[in-house]
Amino acid sequence: MNYNEFFELRKENCRLPRWEELPDIELYMDQVITLMGKYFEKFSSKEVALLTPSMINNYVKNNIIPAPVKKKYSRTHLFRLIIICVMKQVLPINDIGALIETMLKTRSEAEVLNLFSEQYEEEFLKTMEVLRKNTEKRSGEPKEALLSFSVMHAAAIAGGSTFYAEFALDELKKTLAPAEEAPEEPKKSTKKPQPRKS
Repeated sequence: MNYNEFFELRKENCRLPRWEELPDIELYMDQVITLMGKYFEKFSSKEVALLTPSMINNYVKNNIIPAPVKKKYSRTHLFRLIIICVMKQVLPINDIGALIETMLKTRSEAEVLNLFSEQYEEEFLKTMEVLRKNTEKRSGEPKEALLSFSVMHAAAIAGGSTFYAEFALDELKKTLAPAEEAPEEPKKSTKKPQPRKS
């Protein structure tokens, strides 16, 4: 596969599901794993699974996603798992869970997933275009140099994005932290002053 084919293929396959596209029936664990595999098979070239039954059990145990009802998972679980699978490459799982809960204070589950999917695709396409143009500029260089610069460029984009995400998350935590109580004023004495002895 040449570079242009790679970029075009990724551009075509970067789409995340919307709320309306999620199954409206409840699924068992193995069905969830199969479905999530289909959603994310095009995003990763690695052999490492983005989601396993033990991961889901840990997310439930740590209150990142709700417990299944009668061993079945609904859209509520799927939308969280989609966001987790994308974001866990950047942020710790507990922070992702807290972030989802914060977003749900002002938006519905459907709105959160659709907004997240749209933003992800938009930024993914922008990044692919930047990397494609940079690769074209260096097309005359030996393959090893071209790939080396491409890796550094992609890592720089990822590093900068991660750095900002961590900064913004810290600022969010400060905003959500309960306000520190003001120190109490010292109580005034109710005793009458005694006359001074001469």
